[in-house]
Parts: sequence; C-alpha cells; structure tokens
Amino acid sequence: MWLQMQGKLLTVDRIASWGITVDHICKLSNRHNETRNHLFMEFPYSMEIWEEVLKWMKVQIFKTTQWEQMENWIIERAKGRTKRAQVFKMAYTKWVYAIWIERNQRRFEGRSKNASQLVREIAYVCNVRAPTRIKEWIQQLKVS
Repeated sequence: MWLQMQGKLLTVDRIASWGITVDHICKLSNRHNETRNHLFMEFPYSMEIWEEVLKWMKVQIFKTTQWEQMENWIIERAKGRTKRAQVFKMAYTKWVYAIWIERNQRRFEGRSKNASQLVREIAYVCNVRAPTRIKEWIQQLKVS
C-alpha cells in the first residue's frame, strides 16, 4: 500500500522511465498505458471493485480524477482507531494488493478473476485478519 500511495509500484510507466523496453499496454484493460492512476483510479474494473468494497463497508463513494484528492480522502477515512477506520485500512490495503496481484496474474500467467470474486476475497480477508473486537462488526456487513 505504501508503494502505491507513494507512486513507487513497478508499473510499466515507471519501468519504461528507466530506459527498459516494455509493452506499455495495461494487461487489465488491454487498451490504455499502465500507470498507477490507470490501475487504481481510471480502470473501470478496479473502480467497480473499490466501489463494491465501499458499499460493503457502508462508506459513501468518492469519485475524482485527481490522485491528490483521492489520497487525501483515503487518509481521512483511515485516521483513528475506530472500527470503521480499522476496517477501511484493511480493506484499502487488500484492494491495492488484489488489484496488483490481478495485474501480475494477467500480465505473467494469463489468468484472471472477475470483480465479484475479488470483492468477496477482500471481505473474507478483512474478516479473517480482523481483531476480535472488530470481527462482529465486519460480520454484520453483507457483500452484495
């Protein structure tokens, strides 16, 4: 998650900036160049998963095309030790990880999962990893 927030994930645009020849096309969309913003803000598949995770957590959806606005919004929701903030941090971290793994599986292995599978996986991992005091609250949330 830290790498994603800092723009340091090894996306194709970063690798190409080092002078390495790579295929710039995103293997998730097969249309646009792969950048952090494309993977996590512009690509409908990623946004569908994120919006479903937000619905699951009962968090109002925030839409923007500016990374700084999105980053500030995420930081605001992740502040504190409330149950909601802790679940938000877990879900956001798992979402970033799930999108990155999906990207790698499509790029290197030719395998893919649909969006609803990833949403359920994110909710499941949050439930499994949550501290006991948060588990009951998570289990009341329903994945649509």
